[in-house]
Amino acid sequence: MVRPTLRLAAPGALAQGLGRWRGAPDRIRTCALRLRSQGYQFDVNYTLSKSEDLASSVERGDAWFPQGMGGTSGLLGNPWQPERQWGPSDFDIRHQLNVNAVASLPFGRGKKWGGDASNLVNAIINDWSVSGLLRLTSGFPFNVSNCSACWATDWMIIGNAELATPGVLPETQVTKDGPGGWPNAYANPDAALAYFRKDLPGEVGIRNQLRGDGYFTVDLSVSKAWSVPHGWLRFRWDTFNLTNAVRFDTSTVTMFPDSATTFGRYNSTLATCDGRAGRCMQFGLNYQF
Repeated sequence: MVRPTLRLAAPGALAQGLGRWRGAPDRIRTCALRLRSQGYQFDVNYTLSKSEDLASSVERGDAWFPQGMGGTSGLLGNPWQPERQWGPSDFDIRHQLNVNAVASLPFGRGKKWGGDASNLVNAIINDWSVSGLLRLTSGFPFNVSNCSACWATDWMIIGNAELATPGVLPETQVTKDGPGGWPNAYANPDAALAYFRKDLPGEVGIRNQLRGDGYFTVDLSVSKAWSVPHGWLRFRWDTFNLTNAVRFDTSTVTMFPDSATTFGRYNSTLATCDGRAGRCMQFGLNYQF
């Protein structure tokens, strides 16, 4: 008698939803100020917030490449002790400031200056307006990978590095001309490596304790209107990222301690108006009736 044999091929990866999840947005505070006067409007709002969790993405998101924010953040490296990975969320922004203003310039008939202007002069100086928007945030978190190819706790998830001295972090500040001429997340890229060590079995490393760049943008718009038969003709000149500021993206930073030449390297920037970090302008002319 021959017994049938059932063979199951070993799966390359088994991705599934996280069985135990806990998140906690904490201490969300918002302050707002709005001022209005004849022809002027000014708004300011500030938010202080804190978000922490075990993992900031679904576990089924990517079975083979669970790395993110420089290391591991979306998957649990040690499901038997998930609390080891408790820390700031990938999207945690501690401080956020927004300022916007709109001003109708006081020139032309019926305004403070040029009230007796001729038709030609009034057509030039009247109905100008300027508006602006500023957004400023604190930095996004990032991690340091355990190494490029080692698995201390999980057979597939590399995990994050541990601190060589608990509680002691390297200084994070953009070095524009780091190793290889690339921008770097550390104030001293050469010395930063000494702050980390490889995991021991069961360890998963620190998660989202380091901070990189945040957003900073200033947008400006200038418009001019003319009264025409049956309506208005308006011209607009919009400038995005007026100061041409560059902020780097922590989600694509390279953080493999066993590669000193690329450790801490920023590989991309936070997008502004055109999907890249740059200054953009647009012009428009519309007829309102």
